[in-house]
Amino acid sequence: MSSVNRTVDNILKGKITIIQLKRGFRYGFDAVFLAAFVNSFLLQYKIKDVLLADVGSGVGTISLIIAYKNKKIKLTAIENNDQYLELARENIINNNFHKQINLLNSDVLNINKDLLNTFDIVVSNPPFYKEHKNRSKNELENYAKIIMNIDLCVLFLFLYSCFTIFCYFCFCRIQ
Repeated sequence: MSSVNRTVDNILKGKITIIQLKRGFRYGFDAVFLAAFVNSFLLQYKIKDVLLADVGSGVGTISLIIAYKNKKIKLTAIENNDQYLELARENIINNNFHKQINLLNSDVLNINKDLLNTFDIVVSNPPFYKEHKNRSKNELENYAKIIMNIDLCVLFLFLYSCFTIFCYFCFCRIQ
């Protein structure tokens, strides 16, 4: 992927750098807000040693923020878009979280069955528009913002199956 089509942006006062596409979906306040919510939840309840899944992780923004604030947490960032996966891999390595964040190339509906009943916390900032609404000329932006052939109820049922017996699910849906 050409570096001409990418930007390097700093968040958390320069503590984390995010490589993302100039055109396409770019992280926004919803990803930062969701990660901050999870971090405050973990802090409030003194939760330190858990397994967390970031479903539909994109370039890894949520996972990176959570990993930065919680050194003992183990994260699995799940994404199925090759371009976003490549950027997420670079972001994880560049921010030195390769021992803490495992990147998984998987579709949320065809995930490895070994991961079911695995995670204590599942976070997701999934696509939120119906297929026929708010279309962009940029297909990567559509990929990240538009639900294609899936109902949110189906997504929730899948995410529920990833939980251990006692777990938390954090979801962000901003329109």
